[in-house]
Amino acid sequence: FLNVVKNGWKTSVFPLFLAVLFFALGFSTKWLVLYGFVGMLALLVALRLKDVAKLKESLVNRYVAFFDHPFLLLLGFLAIAVLVYFLTYIPDMLAGRTLSGVIDLQFWMYHYHSTLVATHPFSSQWWSWPLMVKPLFLFVSYLPNNINSVIVLLGNPAVWWVGFASIILAVERAIRGKDLAAIFITVIFFFQWIPYVFISRLTFIYHFYVNVPFLCLASAYFINRYWRYKWGKVATIAFFISVVVIFWLFYPVIGREVGLNVQHGRAVD
Repeated sequence: FLNVVKNGWKTSVFPLFLAVLFFALGFSTKWLVLYGFVGMLALLVALRLKDVAKLKESLVNRYVAFFDHPFLLLLGFLAIAVLVYFLTYIPDMLAGRTLSGVIDLQFWMYHYHSTLVATHPFSSQWWSWPLMVKPLFLFVSYLPNNINSVIVLLGNPAVWWVGFASIILAVERAIRGKDLAAIFITVIFFFQWIPYVFISRLTFIYHFYVNVPFLCLASAYFINRYWRYKWGKVATIAFFISVVVIFWLFYPVIGREVGLNVQHGRAVD
């Protein structure tokens, strides 16, 4: 997106190919990668429509112009992405599943997630994720010497809360300042978050993890913007210190809290 804005549509398509390829690999791992990819496509389409609208041509010629380089190549890249996705099922097919079985599996997975009715003590709603209202404990093991080992999904409050505040501020910069970096960060962030408003099945805080890099990017956006000021340097250094200190504080506390609460048969909120 930023490459096209800077260099026009004649820029190299190699970064676009890599973006689609890495999307295919990510989508092959977990379907939620689709939301961010759609956000990136939306940015490119919006940019293309803006350029095509400037043409003093007929509607037909504008339609043809829309699919000029590199949009036809993009369709080819998407075909490669589909191929990559199904190639990841080769081990499954070598174990006996047929190609038609692999295709049926896609419908079965969609049906399962779209109709799932279940409860879980650590499920959480989409609006609570940036605030870290309910972390997710995946595993607890009691070890000798009164030591507990845990796997817990919990963000660093300094990273998440400052990052989310930065996202909100970046929205203002995207709308009023029309800053391209802010537009990119906020569009992808909300494309990856807002879909969960409409998902009825139970969800967990890990669905928000794909947005953590954009929390960091939003913070970095304002650090870069205000670093030249003395107060900006002081605030940035204080922020970095708080990130390290909170991580140091949370690391041992989680184990003790889990051990105490699980022993009494209560779920940790």
